[in-house]
Amino acid sequence: MLRIFRLALVLLCAAPAGASAQLYAGLSGEVATGYLFRGLTFTNRLVFQPALTLGLQTGGADLSLEFWSNLEPAAYDAVDETSALDGTPGVTEWNVALAAAGAWRGLDVSGGIVSYVYPASGSGEKEPATVELVASAAWPATLSPGITAYYDLRAVRGLYVEGTLDWSSARLAGIELQALVGFSLGESNPDDRTAYFTRDGLTHAELGVSLPVTLGPLLLEPGARVVAAIDPATRLSSPERERPAKFLAGLALSCGGPRED
Repeated sequence: MLRIFRLALVLLCAAPAGASAQLYAGLSGEVATGYLFRGLTFTNRLVFQPALTLGLQTGGADLSLEFWSNLEPAAYDAVDETSALDGTPGVTEWNVALAAAGAWRGLDVSGGIVSYVYPASGSGEKEPATVELVASAAWPATLSPGITAYYDLRAVRGLYVEGTLDWSSARLAGIELQALVGFSLGESNPDDRTAYFTRDGLTHAELGVSLPVTLGPLLLEPGARVVAAIDPATRLSSPERERPAKFLAGLALSCGGPRED
Protein backbone atom coordinates (compact mmCIF):
# COMPACT_ATOMS: atom_id res chain seq x y z
CA MET A 1 0.00 0.00 0.00
CA LEU A 2 2.85 2.41 0.82
CA ARG A 3 4.28 1.74 -2.65
CA ILE A 4 0.96 2.77 -4.21
CA PHE A 5 0.90 5.96 -2.12
CA ARG A 6 4.48 6.86 -3.13
CA LEU A 7 3.72 6.14 -6.78
CA ALA A 8 0.66 8.38 -6.59
CA LEU A 9 2.72 11.24 -5.19
CA VAL A 10 5.30 10.83 -7.94
CA LEU A 11 2.67 10.85 -10.70
CA LEU A 12 0.75 13.78 -9.27
CA CYS A 13 3.88 15.85 -8.74
CA ALA A 14 5.40 14.93 -12.10
CA ALA A 15 2.27 15.71 -14.12
CA PRO A 16 2.79 18.71 -16.43
CA ALA A 17 1.52 21.96 -14.98
CA GLY A 18 -0.41 24.46 -17.00
CA ALA A 19 -3.48 26.61 -17.22
CA SER A 20 -5.64 23.55 -17.76
CA ALA A 21 -4.27 21.61 -14.78
CA GLN A 22 -6.61 21.37 -11.80
CA LEU A 23 -6.16 19.68 -8.44
CA TYR A 24 -9.30 18.41 -6.78
CA ALA A 25 -10.53 16.54 -3.73
CA GLY A 26 -13.77 14.68 -3.15
CA LEU A 27 -15.50 13.21 -0.11
CA SER A 28 -18.25 10.63 -0.15
CA GLY A 29 -20.07 8.29 2.15
CA GLU A 30 -22.72 5.63 1.68
CA VAL A 31 -25.06 3.90 4.11
CA ALA A 32 -26.20 0.55 2.75
CA THR A 33 -28.23 -2.42 3.93
CA GLY A 34 -25.23 -4.70 3.38
CA TYR A 35 -21.91 -5.14 1.63
CA LEU A 36 -21.87 -7.30 -1.49
CA PHE A 37 -18.55 -7.74 -3.30
CA ARG A 38 -18.89 -9.23 -6.78
CA GLY A 39 -22.08 -10.97 -5.73
CA LEU A 40 -20.55 -12.33 -2.51
CA THR A 41 -22.12 -11.40 0.84
CA PHE A 42 -19.47 -9.87 3.12
CA THR A 43 -21.97 -8.24 5.51
CA ASN A 44 -25.75 -8.67 5.45
CA ARG A 45 -26.55 -5.84 7.86
CA LEU A 46 -26.17 -2.05 7.84
CA VAL A 47 -22.72 -0.73 6.79
CA PHE A 48 -21.12 2.66 6.27
CA GLN A 49 -18.63 3.20 3.44
CA PRO A 50 -16.66 6.49 3.49
CA ALA A 51 -14.18 7.51 0.76
CA LEU A 52 -11.68 10.26 0.04
CA THR A 53 -10.40 11.02 -3.47
CA LEU A 54 -7.46 13.25 -4.40
CA GLY A 55 -6.74 13.94 -8.04
CA LEU A 56 -5.34 16.02 -10.84
CA GLN A 57 -6.92 16.84 -14.20
CA THR A 58 -4.40 17.84 -16.84
CA GLY A 59 -3.99 17.51 -20.59
CA GLY A 60 -7.24 15.59 -21.03
CA ALA A 61 -6.22 13.00 -18.42
CA ASP A 62 -7.36 12.41 -14.86
CA LEU A 63 -4.97 11.02 -12.22
CA SER A 64 -6.60 10.01 -8.93
CA LEU A 65 -5.81 8.42 -5.58
CA GLU A 66 -8.76 7.05 -3.62
CA PHE A 67 -9.02 5.80 -0.03
CA TRP A 68 -12.14 3.69 0.69
CA SER A 69 -13.29 1.66 3.67
CA ASN A 70 -16.20 -0.49 4.88
CA LEU A 71 -17.40 -0.12 8.47
CA GLU A 72 -19.72 -2.34 10.48
CA PRO A 73 -21.18 0.09 13.05
CA ALA A 74 -22.64 -2.55 15.40
CA ALA A 75 -22.01 -6.08 16.63
CA TYR A 76 -23.51 -8.51 14.11
CA ASP A 77 -23.26 -11.78 16.01
CA ALA A 78 -26.69 -13.38 15.57
CA VAL A 79 -27.03 -16.73 13.81
CA ASP A 80 -28.47 -15.13 10.66
CA GLU A 81 -25.98 -12.25 10.54
CA THR A 82 -22.88 -12.25 8.33
CA SER A 83 -20.00 -10.21 9.73
CA ALA A 84 -16.49 -9.86 8.33
CA LEU A 85 -15.27 -9.21 11.90
CA ASP A 86 -17.05 -12.13 13.60
CA GLY A 87 -19.53 -9.78 15.24
CA THR A 88 -17.05 -7.13 16.41
CA PRO A 89 -17.87 -3.54 15.31
CA GLY A 90 -15.19 -1.78 13.29
CA VAL A 91 -13.54 -1.39 9.91
CA THR A 92 -13.70 -4.64 7.93
CA GLU A 93 -11.80 -3.50 4.86
CA TRP A 94 -9.94 -0.53 3.46
CA ASN A 95 -8.64 -0.01 -0.03
CA VAL A 96 -6.24 2.34 -1.75
CA ALA A 97 -6.68 2.82 -5.51
CA LEU A 98 -4.43 4.67 -7.95
CA ALA A 99 -5.93 5.28 -11.39
CA ALA A 100 -5.43 7.18 -14.63
CA ALA A 101 -8.37 7.91 -16.91
CA GLY A 102 -8.97 9.62 -20.24
CA ALA A 103 -10.45 9.29 -23.70
CA TRP A 104 -9.12 7.05 -26.49
CA ARG A 105 -10.71 6.56 -29.92
CA GLY A 106 -14.14 7.59 -28.69
CA LEU A 107 -13.98 5.44 -25.54
CA ASP A 108 -13.66 6.37 -21.89
CA VAL A 109 -10.70 4.29 -20.68
CA SER A 110 -8.92 3.90 -17.37
CA GLY A 111 -6.26 1.77 -15.74
CA GLY A 112 -4.79 1.44 -12.30
CA ILE A 113 -3.94 -0.63 -9.27
CA VAL A 114 -5.92 -1.35 -6.09
CA SER A 115 -4.63 -2.55 -2.72
CA TYR A 116 -7.07 -4.43 -0.43
CA VAL A 117 -6.42 -4.66 3.32
CA TYR A 118 -8.55 -6.72 5.73
CA PRO A 119 -8.04 -6.06 9.47
CA ALA A 120 -8.06 -9.02 11.85
CA SER A 121 -11.47 -10.21 13.03
CA GLY A 122 -12.52 -10.56 16.65
CA SER A 123 -11.25 -14.15 16.65
CA GLY A 124 -7.83 -13.00 15.45
CA GLU A 125 -8.30 -14.36 11.93
CA LYS A 126 -7.20 -12.13 9.06
CA GLU A 127 -8.04 -12.47 5.39
CA PRO A 128 -5.02 -12.25 3.08
CA ALA A 129 -4.40 -8.77 1.73
CA THR A 130 -4.07 -8.56 -2.01
CA VAL A 131 -3.43 -6.23 -4.94
CA GLU A 132 -5.25 -6.05 -8.27
CA LEU A 133 -4.49 -4.48 -11.62
CA VAL A 134 -7.59 -2.85 -13.13
CA ALA A 135 -8.42 -1.79 -16.69
CA SER A 136 -11.75 -0.58 -18.09
CA ALA A 137 -13.31 0.81 -21.24
CA ALA A 138 -16.79 2.22 -21.91
CA TRP A 139 -18.56 3.79 -24.85
CA PRO A 140 -20.05 7.11 -23.67
CA ALA A 141 -23.66 7.28 -24.81
CA THR A 142 -27.19 7.30 -23.41
CA LEU A 143 -27.00 3.50 -23.58
CA SER A 144 -23.39 2.85 -22.60
CA PRO A 145 -21.77 -0.61 -22.71
CA GLY A 146 -18.56 -1.15 -20.75
CA ILE A 147 -16.11 -3.76 -19.56
CA THR A 148 -13.74 -3.87 -16.56
CA ALA A 149 -11.05 -6.47 -15.88
CA TYR A 150 -9.37 -7.12 -12.52
CA TYR A 151 -6.25 -9.28 -12.24
CA ASP A 152 -5.37 -10.45 -8.74
CA LEU A 153 -1.60 -10.44 -8.19
CA ARG A 154 -1.37 -12.09 -4.79
CA ALA A 155 -4.28 -13.90 -3.09
CA VAL A 156 -5.83 -15.94 -5.93
CA ARG A 157 -3.83 -14.83 -8.99
CA GLY A 158 -6.78 -14.94 -11.32
CA LEU A 159 -8.88 -12.71 -13.56
CA TYR A 160 -12.34 -11.34 -12.85
CA VAL A 161 -14.29 -9.49 -15.56
CA GLU A 162 -17.46 -7.39 -15.37
CA GLY A 163 -19.60 -6.38 -18.31
CA THR A 164 -21.99 -3.47 -17.81
CA LEU A 165 -24.74 -1.65 -19.67
CA ASP A 166 -25.66 1.79 -18.31
CA TRP A 167 -28.66 3.89 -19.25
CA SER A 168 -29.66 7.36 -18.08
CA SER A 169 -32.58 9.61 -18.94
CA ALA A 170 -32.84 13.37 -18.49
CA ARG A 171 -36.57 13.11 -19.18
CA LEU A 172 -37.18 10.78 -16.21
CA ALA A 173 -35.69 13.06 -13.53
CA GLY A 174 -32.18 11.81 -14.25
CA ILE A 175 -32.88 8.20 -13.28
CA GLU A 176 -29.99 5.81 -14.00
CA LEU A 177 -30.13 2.06 -14.64
CA GLN A 178 -27.30 -0.45 -14.79
CA ALA A 179 -27.19 -4.11 -15.79
CA LEU A 180 -24.07 -6.08 -14.85
CA VAL A 181 -22.70 -9.60 -15.26
CA GLY A 182 -19.56 -11.00 -13.65
CA PHE A 183 -17.18 -13.70 -14.87
CA SER A 184 -14.45 -15.58 -13.03
CA LEU A 185 -11.43 -16.68 -15.04
CA GLY A 186 -9.13 -18.33 -12.53
CA GLU A 187 -10.55 -16.95 -9.26
CA SER A 188 -12.31 -20.16 -8.25
CA ASN A 189 -11.37 -23.20 -6.18
CA PRO A 190 -13.96 -25.23 -4.22
CA ASP A 191 -11.29 -26.47 -1.80
CA ASP A 192 -9.57 -23.15 -1.08
CA ARG A 193 -11.27 -20.64 1.23
CA THR A 194 -9.16 -17.78 -0.14
CA ALA A 195 -10.67 -18.29 -3.62
CA TYR A 196 -13.66 -16.07 -4.31
CA PHE A 197 -15.81 -18.48 -6.29
CA THR A 198 -16.59 -22.19 -6.49
CA ARG A 199 -16.17 -22.50 -10.26
CA ASP A 200 -15.08 -20.40 -13.22
CA GLY A 201 -17.58 -18.83 -15.58
CA LEU A 202 -20.60 -16.64 -14.93
CA THR A 203 -20.70 -15.65 -11.24
CA HIS A 204 -23.75 -13.41 -10.89
CA ALA A 205 -25.91 -10.78 -12.57
CA GLU A 206 -27.18 -7.48 -11.22
CA LEU A 207 -29.79 -4.89 -12.06
CA GLY A 208 -29.49 -1.54 -10.30
CA VAL A 209 -31.33 1.78 -10.24
CA SER A 210 -30.29 5.14 -8.80
CA LEU A 211 -31.65 8.68 -8.76
CA PRO A 212 -28.93 11.36 -8.41
CA VAL A 213 -30.16 14.61 -6.86
CA THR A 214 -28.02 17.76 -6.66
CA LEU A 215 -28.41 19.88 -3.52
CA GLY A 216 -26.05 22.83 -3.93
CA PRO A 217 -22.49 21.44 -3.64
CA LEU A 218 -23.81 18.02 -2.55
CA LEU A 219 -24.84 15.04 -4.64
CA LEU A 220 -27.43 12.79 -3.01
CA GLU A 221 -27.90 9.40 -4.64
CA PRO A 222 -30.43 6.85 -3.35
CA GLY A 223 -30.23 3.51 -5.09
CA ALA A 224 -31.05 -0.18 -5.02
CA ARG A 225 -29.99 -3.32 -6.83
CA VAL A 226 -31.08 -6.92 -7.20
CA VAL A 227 -28.41 -9.60 -7.48
CA ALA A 228 -29.10 -12.93 -9.17
CA ALA A 229 -26.76 -15.51 -7.66
CA ILE A 230 -25.28 -18.01 -10.12
CA ASP A 231 -22.03 -19.34 -8.63
CA PRO A 232 -22.73 -21.34 -5.42
CA ALA A 233 -20.52 -18.98 -3.41
CA THR A 234 -22.72 -16.00 -4.36
CA ARG A 235 -25.88 -17.74 -3.12
CA LEU A 236 -24.90 -17.47 0.54
CA SER A 237 -26.89 -14.63 2.12
CA SER A 238 -26.13 -15.56 5.74
CA PRO A 239 -23.97 -18.21 7.46
CA GLU A 240 -26.70 -20.84 7.17
CA ARG A 241 -28.91 -19.67 4.32
CA GLU A 242 -28.69 -19.59 0.52
CA ARG A 243 -30.82 -17.46 -1.74
CA PRO A 244 -31.12 -17.39 -5.55
CA ALA A 245 -31.42 -13.59 -5.40
CA LYS A 246 -30.40 -10.82 -3.00
CA PHE A 247 -31.51 -7.21 -2.56
CA LEU A 248 -29.41 -4.22 -1.52
CA ALA A 249 -30.40 -0.58 -0.95
CA GLY A 250 -28.27 2.42 -0.10
CA LEU A 251 -27.99 6.17 0.16
CA ALA A 252 -24.80 7.91 -0.99
CA LEU A 253 -23.74 11.50 -0.33
CA SER A 254 -20.76 13.16 -2.03
CA CYS A 255 -19.19 16.55 -2.59
CA GLY A 256 -16.20 17.80 -4.56
CA GLY A 257 -14.47 15.62 -7.11
CA PRO A 258 -13.26 16.20 -10.68
CA ARG A 259 -14.62 18.99 -12.82
CA GLU A 260 -17.29 17.96 -15.29
CA ASP A 261 -16.79 19.49 -18.75
